[in-house]
Amino acid sequence: MKNYIIEIEKVHPFIEEHHQANDVNGYQIDIVMHESEDLFYDYDYFINGEHQDGGRMLTKESQNVIDKILSIYRKIDNE
Repeated sequence: MKNYIIEIEKVHPFIEEHHQANDVNGYQIDIVMHESEDLFYDYDYFINGEHQDGGRMLTKESQNVIDKILSIYRKIDNE
């Protein structure tokens, strides 16, 4: 996996959690969660180092954010 963390930190200097998934339909996906609150995670993600707008998810578990992003890219392969 490539290390895009320097580019990612330029977009989000404060990273609470960072997760990587490799080879999801040929993409490297970096998921960055920042500014979590009691019931929300604010997140962004990067496809091969390119920033994608994330959003805000109502959840207490960061794994739910990860699962959502990965499921989007798995569905693209199935279409």
